Parts: sequence; structure tokens; C-alpha cells
Amino acid sequence: MKKRPVSFQRDLGYVCRVEKSHLASQEPLFQGAVSSPAQSVLRLGLFLFACGVLLSRAPNLLLFPRFWAEEATEYFAYAYSHTFWETLFFFQKSDVGGYFNLAASLPAALAGSLFSVESAPLVTTFFSFAVMLLPVSVLTFGSSYLWNSLFSRCFALLFIFLAPTATPEVWMNSINSQVFLGVFTFLILFENFENRSIAWKSFCCFMLLFAGLSGVYAIFLVPAFCARLYARRDPVTLLLVCCLLLCACIQGGLFLSGAVGEGGDVRRFSETLWSLGPSSVFINHYLFPILGRELAYEAWHDVLMERASMYAWWGSILGALFLFITAWSATLVKEEQRQWFIVGFVGLLTVSFCTMISAFDGIAGGRYAVVPSVSFLLLIVALIRFTRSWWLSLILTFGLGVSLSSGFAHYWNDPFFRCRKNCPKWDTEVAIWRKDSSYCPRVFPFKRRGHPGQWRVCLKP
Repeated sequence: MKKRPVSFQRDLGYVCRVEKSHLASQEPLFQGAVSSPAQSVLRLGLFLFACGVLLSRAPNLLLFPRFWAEEATEYFAYAYSHTFWETLFFFQKSDVGGYFNLAASLPAALAGSLFSVESAPLVTTFFSFAVMLLPVSVLTFGSSYLWNSLFSRCFALLFIFLAPTATPEVWMNSINSQVFLGVFTFLILFENFENRSIAWKSFCCFMLLFAGLSGVYAIFLVPAFCARLYARRDPVTLLLVCCLLLCACIQGGLFLSGAVGEGGDVRRFSETLWSLGPSSVFINHYLFPILGRELAYEAWHDVLMERASMYAWWGSILGALFLFITAWSATLVKEEQRQWFIVGFVGLLTVSFCTMISAFDGIAGGRYAVVPSVSFLLLIVALIRFTRSWWLSLILTFGLGVSLSSGFAHYWNDPFFRCRKNCPKWDTEVAIWRKDSSYCPRVFPFKRRGHPGQWRVCLKP
């Protein structure tokens, strides 16, 4: 048998090593910017499955749309008596706002200018549903540094909507669309833009601008994007940081103008209880997402909150201990992904802290806990995939199992979506208003706990 030349063997060995390294770095089914037909079909199927899960929670909201709280009393009431452009740039100077919310003003402007009063909730509800699909689109059609396998993408999608902290208060209403825009921004933080099309990069930048002008959650992630820029230093990341900084300047200017101007109210900042705030963050952002409603609130909530009221340092010690354990777990991650977990922990820390100081009385629960808790669960999903410690992966998998079980138990059975007697039906309310223009139609939430009266919207031309 003829012996191969030494140069040929050396070249063949080099090619084999390159091919082996290349194949080892590939993720089956979800690798690369350019998808094969099979990958495209799988991505589309995953997207449609996520849409089905999202719709199945409360399909009646799309069949019978409704207004929710300030969505009607502030935004649509203003849109009814003002032009499209006046409504689009509407800035709410009150204790419930203090920032520009384009995700609420844009659908209100469309509903008030192009549609009848009867059809107005249809516009805001479907617009909110479209915003909820943004995180889904990033996970299914994007290319992430952390969630780049079929397993991690599927579980990340589940925890976005089935997290125990996914309160019904944020479901399909425009004033709380900023919550899902905050989750979208957190996912963009880990997006791999190498070899991606200009259209995808432009879409992400445009939607990041939209998120930054639709509330404060995207602004809270500015330090994390700066950490990404320090780690990557690529043009797309620089553009994303510039977009968020521009939005931060606009939102900061509007907040200051509302704080010092007539009608401004910054009570949510001045009344922050530092003794309760750290414990509230620990319970609502980290304990609640893992243990679920029953265990977190019945077994721990009262005890921790009682001690926090007695000892101001109790919550701080818990928070510091948790941060130490979280930072230590990052050292167990594979080296090539370690920088992304550091970026993620910076984002998680800033979102939790900023949410605490901006929430009423520093109690960052309810809708305030959605973005931090979902971000925390998403990082755990990625940590299970990339950790080098099998026992840490086992513990985290068990925790996510408990969390997912709690989420499943309440996702479809939440009494919040079941209308009791005398619930306001928008068509009926508008019919009464048509006959009596002095009547103020009722809107949801109906007899909200802790609220002295019923939410009503007074439509004045």
C-alpha cells in the first residue's frame, strides 16, 4: 500500500481538527444566523406553540376586549378629546406615572383617532398582545449567547409566561406592556448579532428605542448594556447603548419636569422604606419565583417581613448573602460564557434595586416583581446549561421544577380572569353613555382590593 506523503497527512490532520472543533461548537437545531428549512420550521413551530400558551390563559380578553385602569381613565380619556399627535406625546404628571409610556399612548392615539368608542379596547388589547410576542420572537428567531439550544429556548419561553410571579395585572393591557418590553430588553442584552441581517439589527434597535420610551425597565438595564459594551466593544452594542442613553435622558428630563412642576408627585421615591425594601426584593424577586405563591408567602413572607420591620439590617444581610452565592455560582460556569453571566447579574442587580426604590413604600411585589423575577429564572435556565458542577445543575433543576409546577397550577386557574357578577362590559357601558353623556363607563379592575371605588372613565369632547 502506497504511503501518503507527510505533508498530506499533516494537512489532513489539520482539516480534521478544524472540522471537529467546528462541529463541537455547533448547537443542533438552533445554531447560526442562517437557518436551514428544518430549523426555520422548528422555530416557527416553537413561536406558534408559545403564542398558543399565551392565548390559552385568558382567551376572553381577545374575544371581549376591555380597558384596564389608567389605560382608560388617563390615556383613552385624553385621546377622546385630543388629536392623534397630542395623545401620542401625552405625558402623565401624577403619582401613577412620572415617565413617558409610548406603549400606552400610541394605541390610545390610534383608538381615539381611527376607531369608534365601542372598538377602542380592541385596539389597545391587540396592541398589548403584539408587545407580549416580542420576547417570544427574540427567543425563537434570534441567536442568543445563553439560550442557544432547543432545551434552553423552550424553558425560557415557559418561564416568561408561566413564572409564579406572572401576575394577571400585566396581562394584555397597554399601561403594563412596559413589563414585557423590559423582558425583551433583557433578552436583547445577550443577543448575538454576528452575521445577522441588517433588518434584524435594525428591528432590535428600533424596538429597544420603543422600550426605552415606554417606561423605566429598559432604562434600568443601561448599566448592564454598558457592561456588555466593555466586554464586546462591537458597533451594534455601541448603538444599543446610545439608544438607551438617549431614552434615559428623555425619561429623566420628563421625570424631573414632573417632579418640580405642577402636578408632579414623587411619593414612591420619598416613601421608600429601606427596612422593608431589601427583604421585599429577596422574597418577591428571588424566593417567590422559585418556591411559588404558597411557600413563599405563607411559610416565609410573614416571618421575614416581621423581622425586617424589627431589624433594618435583616433584609440587607439576606440580600448580601444571596448576591454572594449568585456571584460565586458564576465562577462555576464555562469560561467562554462567564462574561455573559456577569453581564446578566449586573442587569439583575440594577433592575432589582431600581425597582425597589421606585415602587410604592419599597415593596417591589406584584407587577414590579415580574421583570426581575423572570430575568432571574432565565439566568438559572442558562446556568443549568453552562455550569461545570453537576450538583449545582441538579439543585437548580429541582428549583425550576418547583417553580414551573407552581406556575402551571395558577396559570389557567387564576380567579382574576373569571368575571364575577356585575362586571363591566364595555359595549353595555358605552350604550348607557350614548344615552346619557354624563355617565362615566366602568372599566376594569372591578372593585380592586384596597381601592375605595370603581374605576370609571369620563369621556368629555
